[in-house]
Amino acid sequence: MPVGDGGPIVRLSPAERPDDFVRHTTEGAIIVQRAPRDLAATQFRFEARADGTEVLRSVDRPDRLLGAAMVLDATPLPLRREVGRTGLKLRSEAGYLRVSGSTISVGSSGTVFRLS
Repeated sequence: MPVGDGGPIVRLSPAERPDDFVRHTTEGAIIVQRAPRDLAATQFRFEARADGTEVLRSVDRPDRLLGAAMVLDATPLPLRREVGRTGLKLRSEAGYLRVSGSTISVGSSGTVFRLS
């Protein structure tokens, strides 16, 4: 399991689905899956940027970040955390990250995530 350099490693789960995790596929698509066997694909790091936003970097593919098309990309999607009592929402300029089934998209309302 790769660790690499950087800040703490996190795994993201929708708060209402604690056994499901955000992961990337071999092709780089970002999805949500129940307890995937490939642990490395569920590990990310938040990295702070000078403008106050953060980007989400893959641990096992450190040259790739969460991009606007919900795929691992060289061009990151800047995010801001909005912490609530049950977890946090992730907001970009275009909207909030939200989960529907196994799909992650950006919309006007967001999914509450928990970090582990």
